Amino acid sequence: MSSSQVCSFEPEISVVIPLYDKRVEEEDCLESWCRSQSLSRERFEVIVTSNGSDRDAENRVEQFLAEPDRLVRHGGENMAGLYHLGAEESSGRWIYFTELHCVAEDRCLEELLHYLEKSDEAGACSFSYGDDTNTFSKTESILFDSMFSDFVKGGASRKVLLRGVAIDRDIYFECRGFVPRYNRLCDGLLGARIEEAGYKIGYASESKLLHYYSTSYFQFFGPVAEKATDEFRFRLENSADFCERAFGIPETWINRQNFIPKLAAQLWKPALQGAVAKTGTYSVKPRLLLIEDGIRWLMRSLLGGKIQLVTSFVDMVLKGSASIINRNRLEAHLRCYGPSYKTIERHYHLRFLDENKMPPRGLGVGRVEMDTTSNENLVGLYPPEHVDDVILRWSRPSAMMALSLAPGKHRILFEIFESRGSPGGWLIGFVFSDQRVEYQDVGPGKIVVEISVPEATEATKEDIGWLKWVTFPEREKGSRRPRLLGMPVKAVEIEAV
Repeated sequence: MSSSQVCSFEPEISVVIPLYDKRVEEEDCLESWCRSQSLSRERFEVIVTSNGSDRDAENRVEQFLAEPDRLVRHGGENMAGLYHLGAEESSGRWIYFTELHCVAEDRCLEELLHYLEKSDEAGACSFSYGDDTNTFSKTESILFDSMFSDFVKGGASRKVLLRGVAIDRDIYFECRGFVPRYNRLCDGLLGARIEEAGYKIGYASESKLLHYYSTSYFQFFGPVAEKATDEFRFRLENSADFCERAFGIPETWINRQNFIPKLAAQLWKPALQGAVAKTGTYSVKPRLLLIEDGIRWLMRSLLGGKIQLVTSFVDMVLKGSASIINRNRLEAHLRCYGPSYKTIERHYHLRFLDENKMPPRGLGVGRVEMDTTSNENLVGLYPPEHVDDVILRWSRPSAMMALSLAPGKHRILFEIFESRGSPGGWLIGFVFSDQRVEYQDVGPGKIVVEISVPEATEATKEDIGWLKWVTFPEREKGSRRPRLLGMPVKAVEIEAV
Protein backbone atom coordinates (compact mmCIF):
# COMPACT_ATOMS: atom_id res chain seq x y z
CA MET A 1 0.00 0.00 0.00
CA SER A 2 1.44 3.40 -0.90
CA SER A 3 1.36 6.58 1.14
CA SER A 4 -1.36 7.99 -1.11
CA GLN A 5 -3.88 5.34 -0.03
CA VAL A 6 -6.19 6.12 2.87
CA CYS A 7 -6.32 3.74 5.82
CA SER A 8 -9.87 2.73 6.90
CA PHE A 9 -8.60 1.02 10.07
CA GLU A 10 -8.08 2.56 13.49
CA PRO A 11 -5.06 0.58 14.73
CA GLU A 12 -3.95 0.57 18.36
CA ILE A 13 -0.27 0.44 17.51
CA SER A 14 1.78 1.71 14.57
CA VAL A 15 5.03 -0.13 13.79
CA VAL A 16 7.59 2.22 12.20
CA ILE A 17 10.51 0.70 10.24
CA PRO A 18 12.95 2.97 8.38
CA LEU A 19 14.48 1.53 5.23
CA TYR A 20 17.92 2.12 6.72
CA ASP A 21 20.92 0.16 8.03
CA LYS A 22 20.19 -3.17 6.39
CA ARG A 23 22.03 -6.15 7.93
CA VAL A 24 19.65 -8.97 6.89
CA GLU A 25 17.25 -9.29 3.99
CA GLU A 26 14.28 -6.92 4.17
CA GLU A 27 11.98 -9.90 3.64
CA ASP A 28 12.97 -11.44 6.98
CA CYS A 29 12.08 -8.26 8.85
CA LEU A 30 8.84 -7.46 6.98
CA GLU A 31 7.61 -11.06 7.06
CA SER A 32 7.85 -11.07 10.86
CA TRP A 33 5.86 -7.85 11.27
CA CYS A 34 3.34 -7.99 8.44
CA ARG A 35 2.48 -11.69 8.20
CA SER A 36 3.55 -13.55 11.33
CA GLN A 37 2.16 -11.62 14.29
CA SER A 38 -0.44 -13.33 16.50
CA LEU A 39 -2.09 -9.96 17.20
CA SER A 40 -5.25 -9.38 15.16
CA ARG A 41 -4.32 -7.62 11.96
CA GLU A 42 -6.80 -4.78 12.39
CA ARG A 43 -5.12 -3.81 15.69
CA PHE A 44 -1.83 -2.67 14.15
CA GLU A 45 -0.32 -1.07 11.07
CA VAL A 46 3.19 -1.19 9.63
CA ILE A 47 4.72 2.01 8.25
CA VAL A 48 7.95 1.70 6.26
CA THR A 49 9.75 4.99 5.66
CA SER A 50 12.28 5.65 2.93
CA ASN A 51 14.39 8.54 1.67
CA GLY A 52 14.13 7.18 -1.86
CA SER A 53 17.77 6.15 -2.17
CA ASP A 54 17.03 2.44 -2.79
CA ARG A 55 14.02 1.93 -5.06
CA ASP A 56 14.77 -1.79 -5.49
CA ALA A 57 14.47 -2.28 -1.73
CA GLU A 58 11.21 -0.29 -1.76
CA ASN A 59 9.81 -2.62 -4.41
CA ARG A 60 10.77 -5.69 -2.38
CA VAL A 61 9.20 -4.23 0.75
CA GLU A 62 5.91 -3.20 -0.89
CA GLN A 63 4.94 -6.79 -1.64
CA PHE A 64 4.54 -7.35 2.12
CA LEU A 65 2.35 -4.30 2.72
CA ALA A 66 -1.41 -4.54 2.70
CA GLU A 67 -4.02 -2.28 4.24
CA PRO A 68 -3.48 -0.60 6.66
CA ASP A 69 0.30 -0.78 5.99
CA ARG A 70 2.09 1.74 3.80
CA LEU A 71 5.41 2.92 2.43
CA VAL A 72 6.13 6.62 2.98
CA ARG A 73 8.89 8.31 1.00
CA HIS A 74 10.59 11.64 1.69
CA GLY A 75 13.88 12.45 0.01
CA GLY A 76 16.95 13.49 1.97
CA GLU A 77 15.90 12.19 5.38
CA ASN A 78 18.51 10.64 7.70
CA MET A 79 17.76 7.86 10.19
CA ALA A 80 16.12 10.09 12.84
CA GLY A 81 14.20 11.92 10.13
CA LEU A 82 12.77 8.64 8.83
CA TYR A 83 11.65 7.61 12.31
CA HIS A 84 9.99 10.98 12.83
CA LEU A 85 8.34 10.78 9.42
CA GLY A 86 6.81 7.45 10.42
CA ALA A 87 5.59 8.94 13.71
CA GLU A 88 3.88 11.79 11.84
CA GLU A 89 2.16 9.25 9.56
CA SER A 90 1.08 6.97 12.42
CA SER A 91 -2.55 6.41 13.42
CA GLY A 92 -2.26 4.29 16.58
CA ARG A 93 -2.16 5.44 20.17
CA TRP A 94 1.20 3.67 20.48
CA ILE A 95 4.11 4.10 18.08
CA TYR A 96 6.47 1.11 18.03
CA PHE A 97 9.91 1.95 16.65
CA THR A 98 12.10 -0.87 15.38
CA GLU A 99 14.94 -1.46 12.92
CA LEU A 100 15.28 -3.09 9.53
CA HIS A 101 17.74 -5.59 11.04
CA CYS A 102 15.28 -6.82 13.68
CA VAL A 103 13.02 -9.87 13.32
CA ALA A 104 10.03 -10.08 15.66
CA GLU A 105 8.76 -13.19 17.38
CA ASP A 106 5.14 -14.08 16.61
CA ARG A 107 3.76 -12.77 19.92
CA CYS A 108 5.90 -9.63 20.08
CA LEU A 109 3.11 -7.10 19.57
CA GLU A 110 0.44 -9.07 21.44
CA GLU A 111 2.62 -9.35 24.55
CA LEU A 112 3.59 -5.68 24.24
CA LEU A 113 -0.02 -4.48 24.17
CA HIS A 114 -0.89 -6.87 26.98
CA TYR A 115 1.82 -5.20 29.09
CA LEU A 116 0.82 -1.65 28.13
CA GLU A 117 -2.87 -2.26 28.89
CA LYS A 118 -1.95 -3.12 32.50
CA SER A 119 0.51 -0.27 33.05
CA ASP A 120 0.23 3.50 33.34
CA GLU A 121 3.63 4.10 31.71
CA ALA A 122 4.40 6.22 28.66
CA GLY A 123 5.63 3.18 26.77
CA ALA A 124 7.73 0.05 27.02
CA CYS A 125 10.75 -1.53 25.39
CA SER A 126 10.86 -5.12 24.19
CA PHE A 127 13.32 -7.87 25.10
CA SER A 128 15.89 -8.47 22.39
CA TYR A 129 18.39 -11.25 21.89
CA GLY A 130 21.33 -11.23 19.53
CA ASP A 131 22.41 -13.30 16.55
CA ASP A 132 25.60 -15.34 16.33
CA THR A 133 26.56 -14.48 12.75
CA ASN A 134 30.24 -14.06 13.63
CA THR A 135 32.58 -13.13 16.48
CA PHE A 136 31.94 -9.39 16.10
CA SER A 137 28.18 -9.74 16.42
CA LYS A 138 28.59 -12.18 19.32
CA THR A 139 30.78 -9.62 21.09
CA GLU A 140 28.20 -6.86 20.71
CA SER A 141 25.44 -9.20 21.86
CA ILE A 142 27.33 -10.30 24.97
CA LEU A 143 28.24 -6.74 25.94
CA PHE A 144 24.70 -5.43 25.40
CA ASP A 145 23.22 -8.27 27.44
CA SER A 146 25.64 -7.52 30.28
CA MET A 147 24.38 -3.90 30.39
CA PHE A 148 20.69 -4.58 29.78
CA SER A 149 19.85 -5.33 33.42
CA ASP A 150 21.04 -1.79 34.26
CA PHE A 151 18.94 -0.40 31.40
CA VAL A 152 15.84 -2.11 32.82
CA LYS A 153 16.44 -0.62 36.29
CA GLY A 154 17.18 2.83 34.88
CA GLY A 155 14.89 5.60 33.72
CA ALA A 156 13.35 6.27 30.33
CA SER A 157 16.65 7.51 28.92
CA ARG A 158 18.01 3.95 29.04
CA LYS A 159 14.96 2.20 27.59
CA VAL A 160 14.28 4.14 24.40
CA LEU A 161 16.03 1.54 22.24
CA LEU A 162 15.49 1.75 18.50
CA ARG A 163 15.52 -2.02 18.17
CA GLY A 164 12.10 -2.14 19.80
CA VAL A 165 10.26 0.45 21.91
CA ALA A 166 6.65 1.63 22.07
CA ILE A 167 5.89 5.23 23.03
CA ASP A 168 2.54 6.91 23.57
CA ARG A 169 1.97 9.04 20.46
CA ASP A 170 0.93 12.19 22.35
CA ILE A 171 3.91 11.94 24.69
CA TYR A 172 6.27 11.36 21.77
CA PHE A 173 5.27 14.69 20.23
CA GLU A 174 5.08 16.47 23.59
CA CYS A 175 8.74 15.54 24.13
CA ARG A 176 9.65 16.72 20.59
CA GLY A 177 10.23 13.28 19.10
CA PHE A 178 13.33 12.17 17.22
CA VAL A 179 15.35 15.18 16.05
CA PRO A 180 17.09 14.76 12.67
CA ARG A 181 19.77 17.34 13.54
CA TYR A 182 21.06 15.03 16.30
CA ASN A 183 20.62 11.91 14.23
CA ARG A 184 22.50 9.14 16.06
CA LEU A 185 21.76 10.69 19.44
CA CYS A 186 18.02 10.74 18.77
CA ASP A 187 17.03 7.76 20.93
CA GLY A 188 19.01 8.76 24.03
CA LEU A 189 17.86 12.38 23.64
CA LEU A 190 14.18 11.48 23.40
CA GLY A 191 14.51 9.12 26.37
CA ALA A 192 16.12 11.88 28.42
CA ARG A 193 13.36 14.33 27.53
CA ILE A 194 10.67 11.79 28.42
CA GLU A 195 12.39 11.26 31.76
CA GLU A 196 12.71 15.04 32.35
CA ALA A 197 8.97 15.39 31.70
CA GLY A 198 8.27 12.90 34.50
CA TYR A 199 7.12 9.95 32.39
CA LYS A 200 8.26 6.35 32.69
CA ILE A 201 9.11 3.74 30.08
CA GLY A 202 8.55 0.13 31.14
CA TYR A 203 9.98 -3.20 30.07
CA ALA A 204 7.74 -5.77 28.36
CA SER A 205 9.91 -8.85 28.90
CA GLU A 206 7.62 -11.22 26.98
CA SER A 207 7.63 -9.02 23.89
CA LYS A 208 10.63 -10.47 22.06
CA LEU A 209 12.64 -9.91 18.91
CA LEU A 210 15.90 -10.99 17.31
CA HIS A 211 18.39 -8.15 16.77
CA TYR A 212 21.20 -8.52 14.22
CA TYR A 213 24.37 -6.77 15.37
CA SER A 214 27.26 -5.32 13.37
CA THR A 215 29.45 -7.96 11.75
CA SER A 216 32.67 -5.97 11.36
CA TYR A 217 34.66 -3.05 12.72
CA PHE A 218 33.98 -1.07 9.55
CA GLN A 219 30.21 -1.56 9.88
CA PHE A 220 30.07 -0.13 13.39
CA PHE A 221 32.71 2.59 12.88
CA GLY A 222 30.43 5.05 11.06
CA PRO A 223 27.54 5.07 13.56
CA VAL A 224 29.94 5.44 16.52
CA ALA A 225 31.76 8.36 14.89
CA GLU A 226 28.50 10.02 13.88
CA LYS A 227 26.99 9.65 17.34
CA ALA A 228 30.09 11.21 18.95
CA THR A 229 29.75 14.20 16.62
CA ASP A 230 25.99 14.51 17.17
CA GLU A 231 26.46 14.43 20.95
CA PHE A 232 28.92 17.32 20.95
CA ARG A 233 26.78 19.27 18.49
CA PHE A 234 23.88 18.91 20.91
CA ARG A 235 26.06 19.98 23.86
CA LEU A 236 27.20 23.05 21.96
CA GLU A 237 23.64 24.14 21.15
CA ASN A 238 21.76 23.24 24.34
CA SER A 239 21.65 23.65 28.11
CA ALA A 240 24.77 22.45 29.92
CA ASP A 241 22.71 21.36 32.95
CA PHE A 242 20.40 19.20 30.83
CA CYS A 243 23.33 17.65 28.96
CA GLU A 244 25.12 16.79 32.18
CA ARG A 245 22.00 15.16 33.63
CA ALA A 246 21.21 13.27 30.44
CA PHE A 247 24.64 12.24 29.15
CA GLY A 248 27.20 12.91 31.88
CA ILE A 249 30.37 14.89 31.20
CA PRO A 250 33.10 13.27 29.07
CA GLU A 251 36.61 14.46 29.80
CA THR A 252 37.07 15.72 26.25
CA TRP A 253 34.15 18.13 26.78
CA ILE A 254 35.45 19.20 30.19
CA ASN A 255 38.82 20.07 28.59
CA ARG A 256 37.45 21.72 25.45
CA GLN A 257 38.67 25.22 26.32
CA ASN A 258 42.18 23.98 27.11
CA PHE A 259 43.03 23.58 23.43
CA ILE A 260 41.98 27.00 22.17
CA PRO A 261 45.33 28.63 21.32
CA LYS A 262 44.45 32.17 22.42
CA LEU A 263 43.33 30.88 25.84
CA ALA A 264 46.30 28.56 26.34
CA ALA A 265 48.55 31.49 25.42
CA GLN A 266 47.40 33.30 28.56
CA LEU A 267 48.72 30.60 30.90
CA TRP A 268 52.17 29.52 29.75
CA LYS A 269 53.91 32.72 30.85
CA PRO A 270 52.37 32.84 34.39
CA ALA A 271 53.33 29.17 34.84
CA LEU A 272 56.96 29.73 33.87
CA GLN A 273 57.15 32.93 35.93
CA GLY A 274 55.74 31.05 38.90
CA ALA A 275 58.46 28.42 38.57
CA VAL A 276 61.10 31.03 39.43
CA ALA A 277 59.00 32.96 41.97
CA LYS A 278 60.72 33.83 45.24
CA THR A 279 57.90 32.49 47.36
CA GLY A 280 56.60 29.28 48.88
CA THR A 281 58.63 26.10 48.59
CA TYR A 282 62.29 26.13 47.68
CA SER A 283 62.17 22.48 46.59
CA VAL A 284 63.28 21.90 43.02
CA LYS A 285 60.76 19.19 42.09
CA PRO A 286 57.51 21.25 42.22
CA ARG A 287 59.23 24.03 40.27
CA LEU A 288 60.21 21.55 37.56
CA LEU A 289 56.62 20.30 37.45
CA LEU A 290 55.42 23.87 37.03
CA ILE A 291 57.85 24.32 34.13
CA GLU A 292 56.40 21.13 32.62
CA ASP A 293 52.91 22.64 32.92
CA GLY A 294 54.06 25.90 31.34
CA ILE A 295 55.60 24.08 28.38
CA ARG A 296 52.37 22.14 27.89
CA TRP A 297 50.37 25.41 27.73
CA LEU A 298 52.96 26.86 25.35
CA MET A 299 52.58 23.90 22.98
CA ARG A 300 48.80 24.25 23.09
CA SER A 301 49.07 27.96 22.35
CA LEU A 302 51.06 27.13 19.22
CA LEU A 303 49.27 24.00 18.02
CA GLY A 304 45.89 24.01 19.77
CA GLY A 305 44.33 20.56 19.69
CA LYS A 306 46.36 19.28 16.71
CA ILE A 307 48.63 17.12 18.86
CA GLN A 308 45.62 15.56 20.58
CA LEU A 309 43.99 14.94 17.21
CA VAL A 310 47.07 13.17 15.83
CA THR A 311 47.62 11.03 18.93
CA SER A 312 43.92 10.13 19.15
CA PHE A 313 43.93 9.15 15.46
CA VAL A 314 46.96 6.90 15.97
CA ASP A 315 45.32 5.38 19.06
CA MET A 316 42.11 4.79 17.09
CA VAL A 317 44.01 3.04 14.30
CA LEU A 318 45.93 0.84 16.75
CA LYS A 319 42.85 -0.16 18.76
CA GLY A 320 40.83 -0.70 15.59
CA SER A 321 43.60 -2.89 14.15
CA ALA A 322 43.56 -4.99 17.33
CA SER A 323 39.80 -5.44 16.95
CA ILE A 324 40.23 -6.53 13.31
CA ILE A 325 43.13 -8.87 14.07
CA ASN A 326 41.15 -10.59 16.85
CA ARG A 327 37.89 -10.74 14.91
CA ASN A 328 37.80 -14.56 15.03
CA ARG A 329 38.80 -14.98 18.69
CA LEU A 330 35.89 -14.22 21.00
CA GLU A 331 37.69 -13.71 24.32
CA ALA A 332 40.38 -11.52 22.77
CA HIS A 333 37.79 -9.56 20.81
CA LEU A 334 35.75 -8.91 23.94
CA ARG A 335 38.81 -7.22 25.41
CA CYS A 336 39.43 -5.19 22.22
CA TYR A 337 35.88 -3.97 21.56
CA GLY A 338 35.55 -1.42 24.38
CA PRO A 339 38.90 0.34 23.73
CA SER A 340 38.24 0.45 19.98
CA TYR A 341 34.80 2.01 20.60
CA LYS A 342 36.20 4.60 23.02
CA THR A 343 39.04 5.65 20.72
CA ILE A 344 36.63 6.28 17.83
CA GLU A 345 34.40 8.31 20.15
CA ARG A 346 37.31 10.31 21.56
CA HIS A 347 38.84 11.10 18.18
CA TYR A 348 35.56 12.40 16.77
CA HIS A 349 34.90 14.40 19.93
CA LEU A 350 38.29 16.07 19.51
CA ARG A 351 37.71 16.60 15.81
CA PHE A 352 34.42 18.35 16.50
CA LEU A 353 36.07 20.59 19.10
CA ASP A 354 38.88 21.46 16.69
CA GLU A 355 36.34 22.50 14.06
CA ASN A 356 33.99 24.32 16.44
CA LYS A 357 35.77 26.72 18.78
CA MET A 358 33.47 27.83 21.60
CA PRO A 359 33.85 31.36 22.96
CA PRO A 360 34.12 31.54 26.75
CA ARG A 361 31.24 32.78 28.86
CA GLY A 362 32.10 34.66 32.01
CA LEU A 363 30.77 33.93 35.48
CA GLY A 364 28.65 36.64 37.02
CA VAL A 365 27.78 37.55 40.59
CA GLY A 366 26.59 34.55 42.59
CA ARG A 367 27.68 31.18 43.87
CA VAL A 368 28.94 28.39 41.64
CA GLU A 369 29.37 24.81 42.81
CA MET A 370 32.02 22.80 41.01
CA ASP A 371 29.58 19.97 40.29
CA THR A 372 27.43 22.15 38.03
CA THR A 373 29.57 24.87 36.48
CA SER A 374 30.07 24.76 32.73
CA ASN A 375 33.64 24.58 31.53
CA GLU A 376 32.96 27.43 29.12
CA ASN A 377 34.19 29.71 31.89
CA LEU A 378 37.03 27.56 33.24
CA VAL A 379 40.38 26.69 31.69
CA GLY A 380 42.77 24.23 33.26
CA LEU A 381 40.46 22.35 35.63
CA TYR A 382 39.96 18.60 35.76
CA PRO A 383 36.49 16.96 35.80
CA PRO A 384 34.40 16.97 39.01
CA GLU A 385 35.21 14.17 41.46
CA HIS A 386 34.02 12.92 44.84
CA VAL A 387 36.53 13.06 47.68
CA ASP A 388 35.34 12.24 51.21
CA ASP A 389 31.70 12.96 50.26
CA VAL A 390 32.69 16.33 48.80
CA ILE A 391 32.47 17.24 45.11
CA LEU A 392 35.45 19.25 43.93
CA ARG A 393 37.53 20.04 40.88
CA TRP A 394 41.29 20.05 40.97
CA SER A 395 42.93 22.72 38.90
CA ARG A 396 46.13 22.23 36.99
CA PRO A 397 49.18 24.09 38.42
CA SER A 398 48.11 27.11 36.33
CA ALA A 399 44.46 27.73 35.55
CA MET A 400 41.98 30.55 35.05
CA MET A 401 38.35 31.55 35.28
CA ALA A 402 36.37 33.79 32.93
CA LEU A 403 34.46 36.61 34.63
CA SER A 404 31.72 38.79 33.19
CA LEU A 405 31.25 41.50 35.82
CA ALA A 406 30.14 45.12 35.89
CA PRO A 407 32.89 47.70 36.37
CA GLY A 408 33.83 48.17 40.02
CA LYS A 409 35.18 46.18 42.92
CA HIS A 410 34.29 42.53 43.48
CA ARG A 411 35.08 40.01 46.16
CA ILE A 412 35.71 36.40 45.10
CA LEU A 413 35.65 33.63 47.68
CA PHE A 414 37.23 30.27 46.80
CA GLU A 415 36.15 27.35 48.96
CA ILE A 416 38.88 24.74 48.74
CA PHE A 417 39.40 21.21 49.97
CA GLU A 418 41.97 21.19 52.77
CA SER A 419 43.95 18.17 51.57
CA ARG A 420 46.99 20.32 50.68
CA GLY A 421 47.11 22.18 53.98
CA SER A 422 47.62 25.93 54.28
CA PRO A 423 47.65 27.66 50.85
CA GLY A 424 50.69 29.64 51.93
CA GLY A 425 52.84 26.61 51.18
CA TRP A 426 51.65 25.96 47.63
CA LEU A 427 49.65 28.92 46.26
CA ILE A 428 51.94 31.32 44.38
CA GLY A 429 49.30 33.91 43.60
CA PHE A 430 46.53 35.37 41.42
CA VAL A 431 46.61 37.61 38.35
CA PHE A 432 43.74 39.72 36.97
CA SER A 433 44.02 42.06 33.95
CA ASP A 434 47.76 41.30 33.86
CA GLN A 435 48.15 42.65 37.42
CA ARG A 436 49.13 40.54 40.42
CA VAL A 437 46.28 40.39 42.96
CA GLU A 438 46.82 39.70 46.64
CA TYR A 439 44.80 36.98 48.34
CA GLN A 440 43.77 36.40 51.92
CA ASP A 441 43.59 33.09 53.75
CA VAL A 442 40.42 33.81 55.77
CA GLY A 443 39.93 30.49 57.51
CA PRO A 444 39.97 26.76 57.02
CA GLY A 445 39.39 26.05 53.35
CA LYS A 446 38.65 29.65 52.30
CA ILE A 447 40.62 32.09 50.15
CA VAL A 448 39.43 35.61 49.28
CA VAL A 449 40.55 37.68 46.30
CA GLU A 450 39.43 41.26 45.67
CA ILE A 451 39.56 42.60 42.11
CA SER A 452 38.71 45.86 40.42
CA VAL A 453 36.97 45.50 37.05
CA PRO A 454 37.80 48.44 34.74
CA GLU A 455 35.47 50.08 32.27
CA ALA A 456 35.65 48.46 28.83
CA THR A 457 37.31 50.85 26.40
CA GLU A 458 37.01 51.22 22.66
CA ALA A 459 40.52 49.79 22.41
CA THR A 460 39.81 46.63 24.41
CA LYS A 461 36.09 46.03 23.75
CA GLU A 462 36.41 43.22 26.31
CA ASP A 463 33.47 42.10 28.41
CA ILE A 464 35.35 39.02 29.68
CA GLY A 465 38.09 39.23 32.28
CA TRP A 466 40.33 36.34 33.29
CA LEU A 467 41.31 35.60 36.87
CA LYS A 468 44.39 33.36 36.76
CA TRP A 469 46.11 31.47 39.53
CA VAL A 470 49.40 29.60 39.76
CA THR A 471 50.35 26.96 42.32
CA PHE A 472 53.29 24.71 43.08
CA PRO A 473 51.93 21.35 41.95
CA GLU A 474 52.06 17.89 43.37
CA ARG A 475 51.95 14.81 41.17
CA GLU A 476 48.97 12.56 41.77
CA LYS A 477 49.75 9.25 43.44
CA GLY A 478 48.33 5.81 42.72
CA SER A 479 47.20 6.54 39.16
CA ARG A 480 48.30 5.00 35.86
CA ARG A 481 48.29 8.48 34.31
CA PRO A 482 49.17 10.78 37.24
CA ARG A 483 47.92 14.34 36.97
CA LEU A 484 49.63 17.53 38.07
CA LEU A 485 47.41 18.84 40.87
CA GLY A 486 47.10 22.50 41.79
CA MET A 487 44.18 23.96 43.77
CA PRO A 488 41.24 21.73 44.89
CA VAL A 489 38.18 23.95 44.34
CA LYS A 490 34.79 23.11 45.87
CA ALA A 491 32.91 26.32 45.09
CA VAL A 492 33.34 29.94 44.07
CA GLU A 493 31.23 32.84 45.33
CA ILE A 494 31.35 36.26 43.65
CA GLU A 495 29.85 39.43 45.06
CA ALA A 496 30.04 43.13 44.26
CA VAL A 497 31.65 45.21 46.98
